[in-house]
Amino acid sequence: MDREYFFNKQRQLSQEREKDLKRKQDNLDFHLKKNPSYSYASIPNMRDALRKVQTGKHKDTTIDAEYDRLVNSNYKYK
Repeated sequence: MDREYFFNKQRQLSQEREKDLKRKQDNLDFHLKKNPSYSYASIPNMRDALRKVQTGKHKDTTIDAEYDRLVNSNYKYK
């Protein structure tokens, strides 16, 4: 009796773990299909994007002139 009880209990726990794993995998697949930005696609080439911004139509527009001065100069904090 004890052996049968523990066998059934382990079997039940195993089935619950499999159901939980299946549910998590289905959830992940659903969200990857719903949000393609979270898929494991190749990383875009950000250097080309930066070059387009720097040499494009709005190349003289900066968000913050002070930030631009700090980043694009030899200014160092002391």
